[in-house]
Amino acid sequence: MTNKPKETKAFPAVITASDPLTGIVEAVVAVFGNLDSGDDVVIPGAFAKTLAEHFNRVRVLDNHNMDSIMRVIGKPLEARELGRTELPIEVLAKAPDATGGLWTKTQYLLDTPEGAGAFKRIASGAVTEYSFAYDAVQVEFVKAADGRTIRKLKEVRLWEYGPVIWGMNSATATVALKTATPYHGDLPLADRERPWDSGEALGRVRALAGVDGDNPDWRLFARAFLWHDEEAPENLTSYKLPYCDVIGGELTAVPRGIFAAAGGRGVLQADIPDADRERVVATINRWYTRMAREFEDDTIVSPLLKAVEDAPQVKSGRVLSQASADKIRAAIAALNELLEVAFPPESEPDEDEDIEKQAAAVEATAAIVPPDTEAAPSEDTHLKHRRTELEQELKSLALTLSMEV
Repeated sequence: MTNKPKETKAFPAVITASDPLTGIVEAVVAVFGNLDSGDDVVIPGAFAKTLAEHFNRVRVLDNHNMDSIMRVIGKPLEARELGRTELPIEVLAKAPDATGGLWTKTQYLLDTPEGAGAFKRIASGAVTEYSFAYDAVQVEFVKAADGRTIRKLKEVRLWEYGPVIWGMNSATATVALKTATPYHGDLPLADRERPWDSGEALGRVRALAGVDGDNPDWRLFARAFLWHDEEAPENLTSYKLPYCDVIGGELTAVPRGIFAAAGGRGVLQADIPDADRERVVATINRWYTRMAREFEDDTIVSPLLKAVEDAPQVKSGRVLSQASADKIRAAIAALNELLEVAFPPESEPDEDEDIEKQAAAVEATAAIVPPDTEAAPSEDTHLKHRRTELEQELKSLALTLSMEV
């Protein structure tokens, strides 16, 4: 018989996606690098071994109750550690020092009263916190400046997690994404050199989702975009920032579609609420991290967060000089310019255009992208050289900022 875990730790969770049809919830349930109210700091890599070796034994329980199998309210589908650039913007806003987090994908048992009840409470925001039960395998104790003893959790054995009432880490808050389409890590990723034509891609996605039929799958259709308006699923202008195509009969994320969304006329210029824009940016950054990992190319870095990632942490209350602020703006503009040259962004449809005319135009691939738009050229030697120069400029800027703050 397995021994009961020795410790539990609760966190206010960030819910990045929830699906009422399947009961699937994606959530960041732990934050790395910041001090919680129990004087613990979870170190990146703490979950790596347990996820690799014991994830099949992890359970999802109601408030850590182990007295009955009826306390099992869901099934863990996936879990992995996130890097800093993959964290939702809500985490970084509350914990600027966060270095990562634990992301989970859970399917709650909607055909049971316990699972359905837990899902409803999470999705509605009535329950906002998660907790995980663990054994501390490897720890380090250090003294804080105020004399407190801080415990660094360097390796843990994860046994179970689930929703609870109270948490220990104030770095996060529950966020249910209603219009900013969540990161769909289950989508396959196309080859990085695959051409991107949003008009043609949209036509294939429409066909796959049966948009023009009697029973369209709007949920599937929405997965092809980084933003959509859930309140008007049948309005084609409710969907913005496409990045997927249909390859081999399967919805697939296209790198050049993601590059276009990150470009100068992408998410930063899209007509969407500012709060959702931040979440879309966070999703794009996660796609960049995945591309860098899958293509084994650490030069693939999101232009939307690279300057923030390279720059040192800015202390609260300090103000940058005007010169440095101007340098930051110039660096961002240069990066966007480089991206647009390498991967020309798509043009936006006219939102005032009649829906029926727009639908017909989409089928002809003319409404979203001009007919003469070609696939983005491969990055040539000049672009690589310019990118290297910009990276050096950013490093120099980071050094300047470190002296100011």
